Amino acid sequence: MKKIWMVTMVFFLIFYSLPCYAQTVDSKEYGISFVLSDSWTKEVYEDSMVFYHSQTDQESVTISFVENDDLYLNQLGEDMMKYICDQIYSDQTLSSSLSEQNQTDVVVKSDSVLSGYEAHNGNNFYRYEKAYTAYAPGYLTTSFYDTVYMIVKNGKMYMIQYSRNDQANHFSDVIAMLDSLSFENGKIKIVINNETIESDSDPIMMENRTLVPIRVVAEKLGYRVEWDEKNQIVTLTASKGSSVLHFVIGEKKALKNWTEEIALDVPALVIKDRTYLPLRMVAEAMDAKVSWNEAEKTVEISSGI
Repeated sequence: MKKIWMVTMVFFLIFYSLPCYAQTVDSKEYGISFVLSDSWTKEVYEDSMVFYHSQTDQESVTISFVENDDLYLNQLGEDMMKYICDQIYSDQTLSSSLSEQNQTDVVVKSDSVLSGYEAHNGNNFYRYEKAYTAYAPGYLTTSFYDTVYMIVKNGKMYMIQYSRNDQANHFSDVIAMLDSLSFENGKIKIVINNETIESDSDPIMMENRTLVPIRVVAEKLGYRVEWDEKNQIVTLTASKGSSVLHFVIGEKKALKNWTEEIALDVPALVIKDRTYLPLRMVAEAMDAKVSWNEAEKTVEISSGI
């Protein structure tokens, strides 16, 4: 009897001392990296990557993104964000989706909604969570939970959705994933004359164009930056020579040396109190050469300064 007890104790000690294995996901396409318990199996679809838990078919984590045409999403208040999510996760929308999946009429009734902001690994996410109950003839009544985290990074709007029923709950795995989530893979870097430029605001992509907070770039290229708040005009003046560039916020054109008009694919913008200009057009107007390294997500600029 004593021997059996000792064997049992050894088994439990070995079992509980086993490491908790995790998988590292490192995606250049998505511009993210993170760590997730290896209890989740990844499947890649055309517009998303989805992780399914090995212990249940009613629990998933879906990660997707869209190129962010609405650069002001981060400036929307919580009320507007909640309104948007209320439409996406309305009872009617969820009912239609479940009815289609199960080939029968499913009625959905909302139980509760949570809305707010959460910080994970230095990133501020908008969190929306809906608990709801689904009813269908011939089926058990089931409670479901959808939690979505939204964030705009590097010109993309990311959505991370955790879905489960009331029989499964590995939410701690999702929190651990968010706490490890990094967007460095998608961060656009700027190199001028072989020197990486650091800025307090990241470059962004808009309509397949790279926009940068212009001050740090212009000053590195030897230009003085002036801001006319009243008329919403940015003026770049060369410290050597007589080159002067004028940009009006919101307009798709600029002036060089007062007379030469330069067409812009993307207008000058003010985002979070920083003036953003389309980098290639501006750099070329400064007689600099610009190239894009897709593999490294790097804009490389060379000039004669």
